[in-house]
Amino acid sequence: MLFCSPAERASCADITHARQDRWGTQHYGRLSGILAAPAMTASALASFAAALLAGPLGGYPELFGALAAIGSAAALVATATSVRGAR
Repeated sequence: MLFCSPAERASCADITHARQDRWGTQHYGRLSGILAAPAMTASALASFAAALLAGPLGGYPELFGALAAIGSAAALVATATSVRGAR
C-alpha cells in the first residue's frame, strides 16, 4: 500500500515519474489501463446488474440485504482461509 504525505521525502509524483522512467510512458499507460480495466468494467456493470436483480428480489431493500449476506459470507470465508505456507 502506498501512502503519500507532504512530510515524506518521496512524493506520489516522484514515484509515478520513477515508474514512467522505468517502463516508458507508452508502456506505463498500457499497464495502467490493463490494471484499471477490470475495476472500471465492474463499476460500469454494477448499476445495470442492480437494476436487473432488484425486480426479481422484490425491490432495492431486499437487493441490499442479499448483497450484505453475500458480503458477510465472503468475509467469513476469508477469515477461515489462510495463505499457503503461513503458520
